[in-house]
Amino acid sequence: MITWILGIILITWVIIKRCGKEGKIKGEPLGMPRGTIRALNTLLIVTIPFNYLFLSQ
Repeated sequence: MITWILGIILITWVIIKRCGKEGKIKGEPLGMPRGTIRALNTLLIVTIPFNYLFLSQ
């Protein structure tokens, strides 16, 4: 559980830093490097079923 909390805090911090004026990459979603949003979506799609399989009783 602590890993999820730390992960959420880290992702939130990265998004906030990237959305600032000095950290933005012009022309990309949320000002993040190309492929970041796609990678985050993939991680969510892959980890939710595995989490359900491994932690379900």
